[in-house]
Amino acid sequence: MALVVTVQQVNDYLSNPPWSAHQAATCALLLARRQADLERWMRCPIDPVERTEVVPILHRTGIVAASAPVFRVIDIDGVSAGGSATYGMPLPAPYAWREEGWIGVPVAPNAPAYTSRPFSLTVPQEYDQRVTLHYMAGWGPVGDIVGAIVDKVGATMLNRHDDTVTARALDAKEPPALKEAWTDDELLMLRSRRRLRTSG
Repeated sequence: MALVVTVQQVNDYLSNPPWSAHQAATCALLLARRQADLERWMRCPIDPVERTEVVPILHRTGIVAASAPVFRVIDIDGVSAGGSATYGMPLPAPYAWREEGWIGVPVAPNAPAYTSRPFSLTVPQEYDQRVTLHYMAGWGPVGDIVGAIVDKVGATMLNRHDDTVTARALDAKEPPALKEAWTDDELLMLRSRRRLRTSG
């Protein structure tokens, strides 16, 4: 699994404290753990992975209902998308990137659906009912996910691995430790990235 956040990003976020090699390695482990936590909660990859699947085109909407966010299209029904079409790059006709707002679409009983913008595709409604989609599945380094991981790993680094003295208040009380586990409120901020279920 490749990480969507770097150790340097966390260090920059914490105002560049001087870290030992051990602290940097610990930060890398924490980044992997927090990203894996979010992937389990979202029920989909963050770091894009190659995937090929036969997917339905939803009636009346033309949405190509992939089982994960479409980070990059490689080909559709064997027609190349120029090697790697990311959002905004041309797709094989008649496909287009979906540009409308966040939606949740049930695909079939017990099947996943997504709220996704712009990580989905559309096609004219009269097109075939199913297509073979070869793509990179996952969110990639989108701002809200990167920010959430940086916040969480930064909190753990401050709580457990920070050897600098910081004045957080002008009294003698020790400042409260930052929350290291994901809170319901933090996950609520990322709910639009979570794969939905149509039942259960």
